[in-house]
Amino acid sequence: WGKLFQSIADFIPLIEAIQRKEHLPEGTIENLTPGTNAVFGCGKLVYKIYAPLFSSSDATREYDTELFGLRFAQSLGVRSPNVVAAGELNDRYVFRYFVLERLEGPEACVSLKALNSVERRRFVIELRHLLQTWNRPLPEKNPLKRVSLAGDGQNWNIFGDNIARELNELNREKFFSEPLGYVHGDLTAQNVLLDAQNRPLPIDFADSRCAPAFYELPPILFDLFDFDPELIRLFCADTDPIELADRAFFGVLLHEFGASIAEIICERFLQCKAGKLKSIFLIRDFLRKYLVECVDA
Repeated sequence: WGKLFQSIADFIPLIEAIQRKEHLPEGTIENLTPGTNAVFGCGKLVYKIYAPLFSSSDATREYDTELFGLRFAQSLGVRSPNVVAAGELNDRYVFRYFVLERLEGPEACVSLKALNSVERRRFVIELRHLLQTWNRPLPEKNPLKRVSLAGDGQNWNIFGDNIARELNELNREKFFSEPLGYVHGDLTAQNVLLDAQNRPLPIDFADSRCAPAFYELPPILFDLFDFDPELIRLFCADTDPIELADRAFFGVLLHEFGASIAEIICERFLQCKAGKLKSIFLIRDFLRKYLVECVDA
């Protein structure tokens, strides 16, 4: 799957079959930003084809998660891709797919750094409003993964036994008390577009979760913002930076990709390899210091 999921030539027959089934217009097929699944553009539509069930990817859960996330966001008035069609094709393998409205706008990784201060302020205000809109309790029956344990994401084993003991102790202490609600979970620089007024347009809802609101913070602060002091200062607004740092730290502990974020902090700021980190709380101490510096600047 990893060797061909960006191959237009290999996916043309499948896309054309979807077009016939769903009565959608034909057109030139092009690659879009790669992810786990096959994503192609065709005119004003985006075709997202999930890895078939023979692969190692949990495609069924991802599919149900993304469909729920898209519809939940739109039910709250959040502008996100409309689902034009959703279904599956049973060929040699079973391929589940979405056909989505193609939102116009550059990825944040391309344009966010080029905004002036007024535009950045508006972007951050709109982003905060978006988060407040959708972080609310979920219906009891939903397909989203429920997040509750520190270190439950991937690859924390690279940090060694001492970090593992600290994570276990944090779980015993029930280190957070915030209620669980809807989170997008992956608001990175590639999953947020900017519209003509430089407002955020979220895409790719496959990592939606039932989690505390601070679960959103690591990908926002450390990928979407890329540790940018001005963006972090604007995001803090009237929030105590120490409080925000602690919540971001909890987010790192809980996040599916938190270990990777912690590794970036180690190598980029703490000048140590992940396996040499003596205590997970050094991540918290760095975040407190860095966010205070951002606000003071």
